[in-house]
Amino acid sequence: MASQLGDDTPLTPEILGVTGPANAAQHDADLNTIAAMQQWGGHFVRQLAELALRCDYYNLQKLKAAWPEHWHRYEEMHAHRDQIASLQTRMAQASGENVIYCRHNHKHYDKADALACDEHHKAWGS
Repeated sequence: MASQLGDDTPLTPEILGVTGPANAAQHDADLNTIAAMQQWGGHFVRQLAELALRCDYYNLQKLKAAWPEHWHRYEEMHAHRDQIASLQTRMAQASGENVIYCRHNHKHYDKADALACDEHHKAWGS
């Protein structure tokens, strides 16, 4: 009997059918790109991210090949998430909001909360 994966089940390289350190690193990079798609994408890109989470390794490669412009854009956005958070913070503060965005696109009301959020994500590996 096959078991279903829950939303909280980590998608390890073994589950996706890939092995080895190079594939594990690519798996982590893919998950980071998907997270960026979920955070900053429009409706279509967020739906692609949901689909990507449901793909096995081979279908994920097909998805990446079918929409390379989206994939590369959000790969870059993840790589520059610190600059995006800084820009979001400056834009919000320029409009009169007293907030700080952390690198995970969460709105915080003081710097200590933003730093704590980053530490929380670091501890959980996200």
